[in-house]
Amino acid sequence: MQSRNKVPRSLKLLIVATLFLALVLGLLLGYRQELRAAWTRSRYQRIVLVTFDTLNIDFTSPYNPAVEYTPHLDRFATEGVVFEKAYTTVPITLPSHASLLTGRTPADLGVMLNGDTLQDEVDTLAELLQRAGYRTAAFTSLGVVKKRFNLDQGFDHYEDKFYLENKRWYRTADEVLEAAKPWLRATQTQPSFVWLHFSDPHEPYVAKGAPPDTRLTWNGETVGEWSLRSKERQTVRLRMAPGHHRLTWTSLRTRRPEDKHTTHVRLRLRDVESLRPWLADPETDLEGEKELSQGYTLELENDSALEAKLALRFVGRIESPTASEVWEQYALEVEYADRYLGELRRFIDSLGSQEDTLWILVSDHGEGLYRKQILGHAAFVQEDQLRILWLMVGRGIKPGTRVEIPVLIQDVLPTTLELLGLERPKGVTGHAQDGCWRRAGCIEREEWWAFGASVQTGAITGVAGFRPPWKLIWQEHRRSGCYNLDQDPREEVNLGKPFTRDPARIPPEVESLNRSIWAQRDRLQELLVKRSGAEMDPERLELLRSLGYLGN
Repeated sequence: MQSRNKVPRSLKLLIVATLFLALVLGLLLGYRQELRAAWTRSRYQRIVLVTFDTLNIDFTSPYNPAVEYTPHLDRFATEGVVFEKAYTTVPITLPSHASLLTGRTPADLGVMLNGDTLQDEVDTLAELLQRAGYRTAAFTSLGVVKKRFNLDQGFDHYEDKFYLENKRWYRTADEVLEAAKPWLRATQTQPSFVWLHFSDPHEPYVAKGAPPDTRLTWNGETVGEWSLRSKERQTVRLRMAPGHHRLTWTSLRTRRPEDKHTTHVRLRLRDVESLRPWLADPETDLEGEKELSQGYTLELENDSALEAKLALRFVGRIESPTASEVWEQYALEVEYADRYLGELRRFIDSLGSQEDTLWILVSDHGEGLYRKQILGHAAFVQEDQLRILWLMVGRGIKPGTRVEIPVLIQDVLPTTLELLGLERPKGVTGHAQDGCWRRAGCIEREEWWAFGASVQTGAITGVAGFRPPWKLIWQEHRRSGCYNLDQDPREEVNLGKPFTRDPARIPPEVESLNRSIWAQRDRLQELLVKRSGAEMDPERLELLRSLGYLGN
């Protein structure tokens, strides 16, 4: 008699076949993943991304042969590919970096201003490389890309703890490199991806090691000298014996012939309430900024019979710096960043695997530097603000390649993934441009848009529409215009007025952009209102103010 618990032979065979099929599929899937990871690792053992914050490309030799102080950028340019017409779609640090790391536009991401937050569900380059077996790390230099804004997704190590150490919201290139070295040593035998963020060419325009612009004396004796234009917080501790004392801050800056009447070193005292009990005249005004060309003196009185301890805290800036001064310091800042790019390369080469290193050098946006009477970047959409540096060097990239078609910052991620043989995630709108040095050819765009915005007011302040070679600009403050970039790459001949006087001369591409530009402005403004930015807490406000995004 057959047992009721006995399994039929046919069912046994089905179970065995199912288990065998699952085992085979698992092995094949694991083998495929392992094969892909092994292939990727054998192609590039190390991926190095260096971003240069606020870099005007006219101050670099790959884009301006007259420049002689960026030899390391020049070496990368000769050894790899230079994208000669690379653009960001917004000249603001956080959204530009978010676009770079995700392959998507700031409008798609909802990250349109500094202070916004990248959403968790968006895949970043670091996450994709981490899944492919790479160790990942980032070493940043500006408070606007701190991990609180969620750019740290996918990074095993994300270092942004520099504010408390240096009393400022930025680090210099040497400090970033020194922070990265231990991690680079520890991962030298493993597949790794590292991002170093250099922000030396950025406001405040003062190169590291620049001469001091301010002296502080205590009863006629020099206490110290500082560069207040660096916007570093200064703390001085003094012992105050019983009696009368005098504190004097004096400007050391040499006046220039082109100085404006408002060009001055300015001082702002912090923690003023701690000073009030010691004022000889209680009515002394301690609030606001003090202009130092004639010096600024505080008369103090210690009425007690005991020595007192005094802690002075102050910051400063230079108001209305002249063009020559800005250009001089900015060039030195770019030179400094280039020097430490060279140091980074020497250090990485010393770790081995030079042939298996992929270098990606990108800037997030440019800077006005007084061309068209514009000093900064965020609100403006001229070429000075939108053009960026993009170089790549690695095995398989043809040395000396110069790509002349326009490309966008969101193309960096898909291009990198294509070189690594990795699939792009959903939502990526950038194009893989590795075909530019392969037979496939570059991927060209018929049209794209860029915008500028006020971090202070949260309003769209500029929109640029591109249909190469044409560019149409709507800009607040009467800076709108139309330009043929092939004939006029520096936007010196505004064709807007001639076209207005003679509409028959307007090219169809320009007419198309003109019909769309107002709708684009309204769409971007609506997205700006709906974006996922957080409310401006006091720390965030101070961060943005220290970097020049808000009024002082």
